[in-house]
Amino acid sequence: MRARIARDKAAARLAVRVPKDIYDYISEAARQASRSINYEVLVRLKASIELDRIFREEAPEKKLAALERLKQRLMGLRLPEGDEQ
Repeated sequence: MRARIARDKAAARLAVRVPKDIYDYISEAARQASRSINYEVLVRLKASIELDRIFREEAPEKKLAALERLKQRLMGLRLPEGDEQ
């Protein structure tokens, strides 16, 4: 079964050009996880955005807690609860 982004969320279409080696890597990762390339890219992009937010956090204990949550999610490379159906 493929993971899907919740249909009730607003979405915008985006076309991106990527080097072949990156495409091949993402494509293979998605195939191994039985996910679409779109979902794989979205999960990784959201993780990158969250990491940026974590690094802007001032309080060290909040930063560490947020990093731990991100680490746990990335171990299975999945979207936060509520972002998937």
